[in-house]
Amino acid sequence: EKAGFHTFYVTPKKQSLLKNIKEMRRVIQQGHYDAVHVHFEEWSFLYLWIAKLCGVKVRVCHAHMAYMTGASAKPHYRLFRVLLNRFATLRLACSKDAGDHLYGKHPYTVLKNAIEAEKYVYHPETRRHIRAQMGLTDKFVVGVVGRLTYQKNPQFTVEIFAKVKEKRPNAVLMFVGQGELEEEIRRLVQTKGLTDSVLFLGGRESSTIKEISENWLGKATISMQTEGLGIVYIEAQAAGLKTFATAEVVPQEACVDESLFTYLPREATAQQWADAMLAADTTQRENKLEVIQSHGYDIHQEAEKLRALYLKGKAEGEK
Repeated sequence: EKAGFHTFYVTPKKQSLLKNIKEMRRVIQQGHYDAVHVHFEEWSFLYLWIAKLCGVKVRVCHAHMAYMTGASAKPHYRLFRVLLNRFATLRLACSKDAGDHLYGKHPYTVLKNAIEAEKYVYHPETRRHIRAQMGLTDKFVVGVVGRLTYQKNPQFTVEIFAKVKEKRPNAVLMFVGQGELEEEIRRLVQTKGLTDSVLFLGGRESSTIKEISENWLGKATISMQTEGLGIVYIEAQAAGLKTFATAEVVPQEACVDESLFTYLPREATAQQWADAMLAADTTQRENKLEVIQSHGYDIHQEAEKLRALYLKGKAEGEK
């Protein structure tokens, strides 16, 4: 808002699809935009279509999901995908897997989920200060940053942590994020007798959460995700943290430093995850800024790339 941009609130499509369409069309019509950039996976077709009706020349579809359970079985999925490919003038994806998943054989450009890499550089003094402030000085912290939702599989994270706790009594699990499964996860934690060892830090805006997210308290860290390329993996490696992900679900592009990244097979048990985390050498942390930049995950690089794509699309639309 301070930079001159505006945020518009419309009725969610789950509440009223008709109102959602009408309000979105009004926003786009009144904005006289050169480009509309949509991030709704297969539902992107709807807003790309509205943009086309409003005469928008540059219509961008952006894929973020590499894997959605049962997607191909949904009756609308294939139709929506056909339509979005027809209405989009530019297709973007956060990874090759995400692009293949949404666009099939249609051409697309990979635009990486970039970060302000310099903010995640490891600082020993900051780490010591935050850990002391939160009473975690002597703890083995397993950090998970992400929504508490089906997609992130937080139940399995708790199962993994329970195994870690058996061998490391000083272990603490730290959830940074909220979601519809929070109460269910709290009950699971209580059932397993882990209440005193699990922190739910929420998703509230505060300097403490910001510092935690940017400086990473943990020694071992990320659990399962099913995104096209979870940006939290990049943030963790930028902070020099040992990071763990599910093979065949999290794309290879998520690994920017093989010394930090471990893939476990999809069928791996909670015990196998715990063993891998406990076996990792977490005594050394390094500055990984140059590694992140060399792999194209710096926001300054990708922002310029996106700007060029917008301008190219605008020029082509005016021919």
